[in-house]
Amino acid sequence: TAVKIGKLTLDVAAGRFQTGPEEPRFKSRRFFAMFEFTDELRLRAGRFMPNYGVNIAEHIAVTRRGLDFDQGKEYKALEFSRIGETWNFYLTLVKGPVETPEALQESGVTSQLSYNFLDTHKVGVNGWSGSTNTTCRRLAGVFANLGFSERFHVLSEADWRWTTVKASDSNQTGFFNYNRASYELVR
Repeated sequence: TAVKIGKLTLDVAAGRFQTGPEEPRFKSRRFFAMFEFTDELRLRAGRFMPNYGVNIAEHIAVTRRGLDFDQGKEYKALEFSRIGETWNFYLTLVKGPVETPEALQESGVTSQLSYNFLDTHKVGVNGWSGSTNTTCRRLAGVFANLGFSERFHVLSEADWRWTTVKASDSNQTGFFNYNRASYELVR
């Protein structure tokens, strides 16, 4: 449900979730309030998934699940955005994921810059820097959303992750890649 009152938008997604053997309970994983200062400048606060990568609904894809952007991993967040015709920019302060114990929640900042061109193409870069009581995590990525025709479309994302365990100073690195090309045969 979403309600827009002038420049203010209130958005809530809620329902019954099965959390285990006990009865399903009513819960909201995503909710936010967003204020539009102008047609391009916005401030959003609440509980949601920050903008990072192609933001596809397929949460089990390697770039979503492997980077901890899976379903149920929403963050408490405060986001500033500038959304224009050609350039988009997001800067988000995050704490979460909310469903994890407080001691394991990550505090950090993420940003995304993207460029739209030829009416059907979008390319961008992402950055993430966060830490918990025990780890530091850094992410960097690039993505593309390319519509070559009305029927042919390509999505691509490549991300690098660096994680440091504070107590041992041990490092772990990873590379995550997602590519999808689709052609619509019948409309």
